[in-house]
Amino acid sequence: MVFFGANMLAAAFVYFFVPEMSGLSLEEIDQLFIEGVPAYKSYTWNKEVKARHNDGFSTVEKATLHSNGKGGTNGHIEHA
Repeated sequence: MVFFGANMLAAAFVYFFVPEMSGLSLEEIDQLFIEGVPAYKSYTWNKEVKARHNDGFSTVEKATLHSNGKGGTNGHIEHA
């Protein structure tokens, strides 16, 4: 019972005090703390940030899409 209680307290601590930071850059993590996002809302905030900064293409793919100088594609997309 003591082990179970300690694990439940640890789980509650992690849920309320440890924010989700996977996949975020250092600047985005900084912004997370500047905005004061509570840890239990950080997963949703993380998804919103990724959606704002990622429209489906990586940085390498974006550069390749516009590399022919005409704003169109050259038929080739490199995947990072």
